This record gives sequence, structure tokens and C-alpha cells, in this order.
Amino acid sequence: MLSNHLQNGIETAKLVWSRIPNSEDGEAVGLLSTSTGGGTVESLDYEVIENYAYREEQALRGKLYVGYYVVVKWFFALLIGIGTGLAASFINISVENFAGWKFELTFSIIQKSYLAGFLVYILINLALVFSSVYIITQFAPAAAGSGIPEIKGYLNGVDIHGILLFRTLIGKILGSIGSVGGGLALGKEGPLVHIGACIASLLGQGGSTKYHLSSRWLQVFKSDRDRRDLVTCGCAAGVSAAFRAPVGGVLFALEEVTSWWRSQLMWRVFFTSAIVAVVVRTAMGWCKSGKCGHFGSGGFIIWDISDGQEDYSFEELFPMAIIGVIGGLLGALFNQLTLYMTSWRRNYLHKKGARVKIIEACVISVITSVISFGLPLLRKCSPCPESDPDSPIECPRPPGMYGNYVNFYCSKDNEYNDLATIFFNTQDDAIRNLFSAKTIHEFSAQSLLTFLVMFYTLAVVTFGTAVPAGQFVPGIMIGSTYGRLVGMFVVKFYKKLNIEEGTYALLGAASFLGGSMRMTVTLCVIMVEISNNLKFLPLIMLVLLLSKAVGDAFNEGIYEEQARLKGIPLLESRPKYEMRKMTAKEACGTQKVVSLPRVVKVADVVSILRSSEHNGFPVIDHTRSGETLVIGLVLRSHLLVLLQSKVDFQHSPLPSDPIGRSRSIGHNFSEFAKPVSSKGLSMDEIHLSSDDMEMYIDLAPFLNPSPYVVPEDMSLTKVYNLFRQLGLRHIFVVPRAARVIGLITRKDLLIEDAEDSNTVELQSTSVRGRQSDVRSFTRNTDAERPLLNGGDAQEFEGKITFTVIICVIIGAFGGLMFGYDIGISGGVTSMDDFLEKFFKTVYERKQHAHENNYCKYDNQFLQLFTSCLYLAALVSSFVAAKFCSKIGRKPTMQIASLFFLLGVALTSGAANIEMLIIGRICLGIGVGFGNQAVPLFLSELAPTKIRGALNICFQLFITIGILIANLINFFTSSIHPHGWRISLALAGVPALILCVGSLAICETPTSLIEREKNEEGRAVLKKIRGVDNVDNEYDSIVYASEVAKQVTDPYGKLMKRSSRPPLVIAILLQVFQQFTGINAIMFYSPVLFQIIGFGSDASLLSAVITGLVNVFSTLVSIYVVDRAGRRVLLLEACVQMFITQVAIGILLSMDLKVTGTLPKAEAIVVVVLVCIYVMAFAWSWGPLGWLIPSETFPLETRTPGYAFAVSSNMMFTFVIAQAFLSMLCNMKAGIFFFFAAWILVMGLFALFLLPETKGVPIDAMTERVWKQHWYWKRFMDEEEVQEKKPEMIHPHLT
Repeated sequence: MLSNHLQNGIETAKLVWSRIPNSEDGEAVGLLSTSTGGGTVESLDYEVIENYAYREEQALRGKLYVGYYVVVKWFFALLIGIGTGLAASFINISVENFAGWKFELTFSIIQKSYLAGFLVYILINLALVFSSVYIITQFAPAAAGSGIPEIKGYLNGVDIHGILLFRTLIGKILGSIGSVGGGLALGKEGPLVHIGACIASLLGQGGSTKYHLSSRWLQVFKSDRDRRDLVTCGCAAGVSAAFRAPVGGVLFALEEVTSWWRSQLMWRVFFTSAIVAVVVRTAMGWCKSGKCGHFGSGGFIIWDISDGQEDYSFEELFPMAIIGVIGGLLGALFNQLTLYMTSWRRNYLHKKGARVKIIEACVISVITSVISFGLPLLRKCSPCPESDPDSPIECPRPPGMYGNYVNFYCSKDNEYNDLATIFFNTQDDAIRNLFSAKTIHEFSAQSLLTFLVMFYTLAVVTFGTAVPAGQFVPGIMIGSTYGRLVGMFVVKFYKKLNIEEGTYALLGAASFLGGSMRMTVTLCVIMVEISNNLKFLPLIMLVLLLSKAVGDAFNEGIYEEQARLKGIPLLESRPKYEMRKMTAKEACGTQKVVSLPRVVKVADVVSILRSSEHNGFPVIDHTRSGETLVIGLVLRSHLLVLLQSKVDFQHSPLPSDPIGRSRSIGHNFSEFAKPVSSKGLSMDEIHLSSDDMEMYIDLAPFLNPSPYVVPEDMSLTKVYNLFRQLGLRHIFVVPRAARVIGLITRKDLLIEDAEDSNTVELQSTSVRGRQSDVRSFTRNTDAERPLLNGGDAQEFEGKITFTVIICVIIGAFGGLMFGYDIGISGGVTSMDDFLEKFFKTVYERKQHAHENNYCKYDNQFLQLFTSCLYLAALVSSFVAAKFCSKIGRKPTMQIASLFFLLGVALTSGAANIEMLIIGRICLGIGVGFGNQAVPLFLSELAPTKIRGALNICFQLFITIGILIANLINFFTSSIHPHGWRISLALAGVPALILCVGSLAICETPTSLIEREKNEEGRAVLKKIRGVDNVDNEYDSIVYASEVAKQVTDPYGKLMKRSSRPPLVIAILLQVFQQFTGINAIMFYSPVLFQIIGFGSDASLLSAVITGLVNVFSTLVSIYVVDRAGRRVLLLEACVQMFITQVAIGILLSMDLKVTGTLPKAEAIVVVVLVCIYVMAFAWSWGPLGWLIPSETFPLETRTPGYAFAVSSNMMFTFVIAQAFLSMLCNMKAGIFFFFAAWILVMGLFALFLLPETKGVPIDAMTERVWKQHWYWKRFMDEEEVQEKKPEMIHPHLT
């Protein structure tokens, strides 16, 4: 019966593919173009084919490989960002130079003859456009157009041959330079998205084998799913590079091009976009120094109108709404006209060959040049407005320069041609002129209307030619023109002085893009990012919503229309209405499904592959009773690989493994991977002898045994959503099942990591049974074993609950406060505005280049600014210990946040040095309270098996705080004169989150029971563990609390001999943590990088890089600490830090003299060494310096013992902070040898005296750790003989 139903259909994608003429079962879709050179599209295999080769490969991969796999993904995201940023920089600089040379030459010639200038202008544009169209037609046909419809199709599951090849990338880059530099009415922003996708795809396949630019080391990702993730990063990078809008890039990938989204991918996409922004910003800074030829204010798009209209009134909303309606109408009309033009080209013009395409582009280039040069000649010049001494705008602008007020064909020197100001400019600069504020009446309505009609027409005609063509910038030009026209009317009608025409130009640009592209959130963010004015956000939202609503009433967005025209079968976000009335069986139709038996003859496979174009075939087998069974799906590409290799051919027609176990096969999973964007194998490439044709293949090891299956009467709407959201290529349609063997619910999918737990329970509900079927897998359980007998500890029941996660995140904001302060101090102390206000001596010394490199920052008051915080934290930590015991961990954290907020207010608003120091002291009190309470809070709240990872969240947030501080310093350093105040004020954000968030979290059960709130403690324990049976853990806490109550003087107990091991360990860990030199690096990294030769911005950027390394390395620690243990991390880090400190010291002592700087190459080496050093610290001494003291003290001395640890940390942090700059001045490069010597001592300490605490319950440290250690046990045994304690029996001792 099953086989009969299978004959009715298999692939539900047929409904979607059926929209495209000449499609063959949804697998190979012909383009609408009837030209012989048309390409084909093919579906991608985003589904994981879980055949035997895949499972065998996964079984051989351990967790180390998984970690490596994730690291490589992030590394590739970094490379994509760098590559796209460099490509965008190259295109922008090239376009600006060509445009600069063109306009400069033209202006110099028209001083003598306008006719000669006109001819030169036309010839230059023609040469650039010809080079572009020639490259595209002869070398890379797939590089024509914007590329966004093709990339959208790829991410939707459709692969078009040629769109991601190396020659397409080169063609796109060079073609964009020619077409945009040649003055055509198109932009480079769409092509940049395609360029980013090509770079990502090439990295994903390891380069280009055709051009011998491949690397086996890069060939990691073999599946379409992984390559899809990389291409998504590339798309976001392209938008980020085009508009310097990293958030807009992420949203573009999410809203416009992808049909699916995963949270893990979000971070990689965001990281890629951020890298692009940094690369582009660096390129801009480099070019502003005059190293990029004619590169000036244009090129990298950002039209700053932050000095524009300050506010808007209610009556302005109506004309703004009118702009939205106009944008929707003109955008829809633009889409329809370009669709007609492109269709006409494909059906009539482009069928005649490449020569016609070249002639067409050249003719359009000449027409564009004639219009842009000729129309301004017909326009009468206007007198320049009265000059404003405070305005940077000059009228008229100097010949050949960028800016407003172009003097073109004017009889007087103080006149300008408003039409030439728009036409005779690059598009970027023309838009800047239209957006410009304080330039009322610069353009006449007649000129704007003339430009709108002509440029709109040129954009329609140009779009679809055989050159790379983006529509973003032309759309912005069209919209800003009619927006400025409306703005002129509003100024005249309302007669208000505060209305700026540039504001309406911005809204017009947003409305046209919304009416044409139909994006909302993405365009909103991009427009805000490129205009640098957040005040216009509500207005941009208004016009975008209106323009999209109006445009949707007429047609689809431009990319959807172009995709349909190109025959790209996109699955839209919503299924068609009529699908609700159709079933999966009806969608399959009546065509016969071609299936294969499990053991198939080679000749039959060849016959089927030659006669059928299907890309997937069901494989059937038979039971002993003769019933037909579908055992899986085999892909056409896999069959071709088997036929070509022949290694799995067999003589017998019987299954090679009749009992069902998989046999050894001659292929690995990577051999089945199809090359990126290529057709792969075909039957014409496979040669089989007559003997081969008589052989057999057992398909069982190669098929996908778990394809997606839907019942025949499922509505097509549900099938459509399943197909699109999962990125499928095939779905089996089967008859109704005869029986149900189980039912999976949400809780069955919430499986805990079973590596370190003794018991894992998986519950599922069976229809046949009334009770839950609980399957337990026990590794090593011994319920009789006492907790404190030195054996393996009993594991308490519990889960990693949402409550614990929230509590950990909010509590860890105490670390973010501390880390932000560490990072912000060094950045602020390197800002000239801050130094000039409070430390004039240092400021004056810094300005003199001949001053001693090592001593120019040496000032005790400057060091006191940083270090007084730690002195206050030292004292307050002892007070905080008392508060932790008496009122609890949670209220202590609240007090910490309040003191920190007070300190933020004082420092950010400081008017003198005294106020600054008092504010720092308040911050120190907050840090002391926070560092005392938060690690204890995290350790007591965390389950034993992941206590290390959750506690390290405190250190993770410290590193994130440092990174955020460095980023903020990087941006506020250019805000004068109060950038330092912004940096200091933003420290209040994590403190405020901790203060407010702590109201929503719970107290730790240990703290509640310690304060005799036993029932409340039991309730909280149940809540955070997620189970009702918490008796064992509850009894253990009560026992520890009763023991602690016997100690009336915890500080006296702490001084006794038995408390010496954890106390010495805790203090020495804090001392060693500071004498690694890490805080010196973090406090003063901007200062240090300036000393070795980086500029102010570059030094802050280098500090940002070390901050990123710090964060990611701490994440490594979270993953490893409860697996490898504490000592392994500490010892490895000692070796790594010792080598880097010695290397830095040698480099600086040899090449950094008292005056001068390091050579740039060596300075970069120093930064790399610092990053390697920070990496080692961040996964070892940084987090473990806080973790180990928080878990080693018994409850009776835990708070005072940890207070000693915190105070020791603060004291030695104070010493290092106060002394580092002076030590640097006196010891020079020798300071790094000083820290290296301490690291050597630390390594010996960790090797011989530090015990391992991994996996030991927090209340079992005495019995399990100290009494077992070769050295520390002598203190415990002797003390037990001397001290007679009251007899108490642990509740678990039997």
C-alpha cells in the first residue's frame, strides 16, 4: 500500500517550481531567457544527509574537533569581514580617484574651451563604462546587475551556476569601478553585497582551484548548510561596507535575504559586520591623510546631518506623510518600468550577443554624459549667498574640488550653477549636497524637478544593462530630490526658520527606497546610521511604513520582481492563500515516482539517471513477509560519485549486510560534497565497461535513512512552511500511519549534558502505556558513600534552570562594573581633554616629542586617579564580608551598585581633582562590596558539576566590561571636550542593571539557611535546582551551617592553623594575579601602545583588540575549566605568559629608545605578543584567581576568608596601579622581565602547592582536598588533634 501511494508523488516543492516555465520537477529550472547561453538553477542540500558515511565521520570527531570547528567559523567570519572591507575600500578609492581625475581634468579644460571639456568628459566616461561592460560580457557574465536577487535565491535554497565564482568576484569589483566611475545612474552598494557573498563562498570552499588559488587548510566546510552561513555573513558584510552601517548589515541579512535564522549565526554576522566597520574606518583615516589621491569627503558613504533641523512640529507630519505616499508611488512605478525594460532587453536586445550589450552600455554612457554636462549649460547661474564665517561651505567651491555651489558656465566668479551642483558631481557628493543643512535656497524648484525627471529616466534605462548595478544610491538621489522639493514648499508655506530642506531630502530618500525595495527595519537603521542623526528615527519610520504600504498595493519589491524575471524560484515568506485548500497529495500530482531497490544493478542506475532529471530517489526494501518499506532517500549526486569511483560495486545481488549492521565503505563524507556553485558530476563524465554494468550496488550505507515525511492529507500551507524554514530539498508524502509508537513533547527535547552527571533521565509519553517510560543511564552511582569520606562525592539532584541562568547573568554584572572601570581608566588617562583639565603637567609633557618615552606619563596624581579606587575597595571588602554574613549576598550586591552609581555621578561631573578622587573612592567601595558578594553568590548558586563555568562568568563579564570600555574610549576620544565625561558616565549602566536586576533574583540557599531562614532556603533550593527532591543538598547546607555556628569568631578561626591552607592559597592567588602584570597592561594599554609608536586612535583600537582576545579566551576557560581542571590551565598559562613577557622585554629594550618610537612592524609584533599574553591570562589566572578562593573555604570562614582574598587583590592592584608608570619610567623595558620572574615563581607555586578542586562539592573541600594534599594535610591533622570540637554527625554518614 505504501508503494502505491509513493507512486503518486514525492517532492512537495513542485508547487513552487511550477510557477517557472520549463521546470523539471523542481530540480533543474530553466531561466525564462530563451537564449542558448542561459544558465540553470539547482536546489541546494541544506538538510544534513545522515547516511553511514556521515555518522562514521561524526563518531570519529571528539569535542576537541567540535571546538576547532567553531573557532574556524569565527576565524572565517573575521576573514570575510577583512576581505569585504578591503574590497570596498579598493572600490571606493578607485572610484573617487577616477572621478577626481575626470572632474579635475574637465574643469581645467573648460576654462579654455567648453567644447573640448565636453568631449574629454564624454570620452573618459565612455572608456570607464566600456572597460566595465567588456569585463562583464567577456569574462564574468554572472557579475552583471546587483547580484542581490541571485544571493537571495542562494540563501533561499537555490544555486545558480556561476554567481559565486572567483571570476565573478573579480568582474564585480572591476566592473563596479568602471560603471560607477563612468557616471552611470547606478550605485556600487548592491554589488558590494554580491562581493561579500563571493568572498565568503570562496573562503568556504578553500579558494579557487581553477586559478590555483586554493588552500587545503581552508577546506573545512563541505556542506551547503555551512557555506550558507558564511554567505550570510558575506551579505551583511557587504551592506556594512557600503554604508558603514554594521547593524544595518545584520538586519539586511535577517530581513531581506535569508529565509531562516539561527541565534548562533547572529553573533557571527554581527562580528563580521563590526570587523568591516573597523576596516573601513581605518581606511578612511588612512585616506584622510592624503595618501589616496583624489579621495576626499566622498567615497565612504556617511552624510552627517547632525547639525541639521533640531526639532519638528506637529503640522509638519502631514507633508512628511505626503513624502511617504510619493515614495510608494514612484518606487512602485520604478519597479514596474525596470521590469518592462529588463524583460524587453532579455527577449529582444540581449539575444543578439555580447557585442550588442557593449554597444548598449556605451550608448547609455554617452547619453548620460550629454545630459549631465549639457543640461547645466542651459541653466542660468545664481549669485552666491552671503558667506557665513562659521560655515565650512564655500561659494563657489574651488574648481575640481568636492562641495556645494559649483561654478559652471557662469559669467561671474561669485555665482554658482545649482543644476551642475547635482549633475556635475559623484552621486555620493550630490547626495551630500542635497542633504546639506544651512543651505536654504541653494537649489531652485525648476532645477530639482529637471534633475528628478532626467535622473529617474536614466536610472530606469540603465538598470538592467550588462554592468554591475546597485539601486541603493540612485534611489537615495531620486528620493532626496523630491524630498527637497517638498521641503522647499514647507519652508515657504509654514514660514518657520527652523525647518531644514535637507531633513525632507533625507525622508524622501527613505521613502523611495521603502517604496522600491519594501524593506522597513533595515532601511530605517541604515538611514539613521548614514545620517548620524537619531532624532529623525520616528520620521523615517513613518515614511517607510507609508511608502511600503502604498508600494505593496501595486507590485512586489524590486528584488522579488527581478528574481521572478530571472527565473529564480524563491519561496516567499508567506504561502499563497489557495494553498490552504490543497493537500500534499494534490501538490504531487499524478506523475510516477522513480524509486530504487536497496541493491540495484549498475545498468539500472545508469538508465534511470539518463532518463530522469530528478535529484533524489526513494530507496525501497521488502520485509520477510513481502511488505514494501521505504528505507530512505539517495541523492543523484551521491549515485554519480558511486558510479565514478566503482569501489563499492559488488557481484552479488544480495544485501552485503543482511542483518542491518553497516559495513565498511570506501568513501568518506566529504567525497559526496558538491563543489560550490558548480554543476558537479554528470553522466557524460563517467565511463563504465560492460562488466561494470553487470555489477550491483548496495545503497543502504549511502542513503539518508531519516528523510522528512508528511502525511498525504497535510495542508500545503504547513508543508510549505516546513519546506522553507528547514531549507529542505525533498519531502516524502506517505499515507496515514497505521500506529503511533510514541509522542515527543517539549520536555523530551530538553536533554541535559550527560558527561559529568551520574544519571540522565529522558521521559517520553507512550500512547500504548499510561505511565511515563523513564530510561536511566547510570555510570557510577554509590548512594551509600558518605559525602566527606574522601571518596567520590555524591552528586545532588538538579538541573541547570532558567532561574540560575538569570541570577548568574545579573550577578555577573558586578564583574562588568569592575571590568568597565579597569578598561575606562587607562583610556581616559590618555585623552588630552582629561589630562589638560586635571593633570596639566602630564599634558604638557605629553606634547613634547623629545621627552622620555618611558616617563612622560609618570605622575603620582595621575596614578592616584586609577589606584585610589583599589585602596577604597581594599578597606570596604572587610565591611562587605560582614554585610554578606548578616544581611545576605543579594543586599550586599545592591549596596555595591548604589555606591558605584554615586561614584559615577561624581567622576563624570567632576569639576576639580578633589571631586574626581572622592568619586573614585565611592567607586572603590562599590567594587569592594561587589567583588566580595558576587563570586560567593555565583559559587553558592551553581550546581557542582558546572560551578567553575558559572563562577567564571564573573571574570567573563570583567573582560566584557574591559572590551566595552575600550570601544567606548575609541569613539569618545574624538568627542571634544567632554568625551571623557561620557566614558565615565556610562559606567553607571552596568551598576544600574545590577541594582534593578537584583530586585528580581533570589538569595542563595546557603545565605538564607546561614541566617536561620531554613524553609525559605529549601524553597529557593527547589526553585534553582528545578526538582522537588533536594533533601541531600539541603541537609548538607544545614550541616555546614551548624558547623559554622559553632564558630563564634570567624576571623579568629581564620587565623588558626587549620584555616591556613585555603587562606594562604587565596591570598597568594590574588598576589600572583596582579604580579602577572595584567592590570598594568589593561589599565595603561592605550598609554603603552602610544609609547611604542601608535597614534591616539590606533592605540585605543589596539586596546580594543586585546579586549576582544580577553573576552574570547575567557569563554575558552568556561568551556575547559570543569573538564581539564584548574591546575592544567594555570600551568599552561605560566609557560605562555613567561615567553611573551620575555619577548616583549627583549623587543622594547633593543629597539625602543628613550625618545622616538618602535618601527611599525615591531610595534605590531608587540601588540600580537600582548594579545597572546592576554589570551593566556584570560583562560587561567584571571578567572581562576576568583574561582578557587570562592570554593575552597569552609562555610564557617567563607565570607571572612574571601574578604581577605578580595582585599589582597585590591591592595596589590593598588600597588601595581600606583607604581606601574613610575616603574616603567625607572625600569623601562626591564619591567617586563620583572613580571616574567614573578610568572616563573607562580608556575612553581601552581605545580607543587596548589591542589585540584575540579568536581569537588563546595562543602567537601576540607575532607576531599586539604586532608589529601601532600603538604597541606599536616596543618589539618595537627589541628584536629589540638582542637576538640563538639561531636556532630553529617546527615549523609551512615
